Amino acid sequence: PTHCLVSLRPEIEHYMYQALAPSTHRTYQSAMRSYYIFCLQVGLPTFPISEDVIIYYVTSLARRLTYNTIRTYLVGLQSYSFMLGATNSLSSMHRLYYILRGIRRVQSRSRRPRRAPITIQHLDLLYNYVESRFSVFNAHMLRAVFSLSFYALLRASEYTSPYTHVFYADQTLLR
Repeated sequence: PTHCLVSLRPEIEHYMYQALAPSTHRTYQSAMRSYYIFCLQVGLPTFPISEDVIIYYVTSLARRLTYNTIRTYLVGLQSYSFMLGATNSLSSMHRLYYILRGIRRVQSRSRRPRRAPITIQHLDLLYNYVESRFSVFNAHMLRAVFSLSFYALLRASEYTSPYTHVFYADQTLLR
C-alpha cells in the first residue's frame, strides 16, 4: 500500500501546481525569490515561516513596495508554505496584522494625487495634437479611439492590451 501512495506523489504535485494560474505562479515565484534573498542576506531561516522573520521581511519590503504588493507577496509565501506541508497560517500572526495595518496607513498618506478626468477641453487638445503630428489615417484612427474611450467612459485597459507580448482577443477592443 505504501508504494501505491508514493506513486501518487507526482500526480498530487501536478494538481497542486495546476491550482494556480501561470501569472499567479510568476508573481508568487517573485515573492519567494525576494523572501529567500532577504533571509540569506540577514541570516534568518526561511521555513517554517515564523512571525518574527515575516515581520522583518515585510518591514524591509515597505521601503520599496506598496501595501498591496506586500500583501500579494505574503499570499504567495503562504501558498508555498502550504504546498510544503506547513499548517501555520499568516492570518493567525497578530503582530504581523498590526505591522501591515501601519504600512497601509503610512503609505496611504504619501499617495500620489488622483488623476484628473479627461474633460472635453483635454479631448480637443488631443485631437489637435494628433492632427499636427500624425498622418491623416493615423490621426483619424487615434481620434476614433479617443472619442470612443471618452464617450464610453473606458479605461485604457478596456481598449488596449496591458502587455506587448500577450494579446487577449476577448478583452481588447478590435477593429
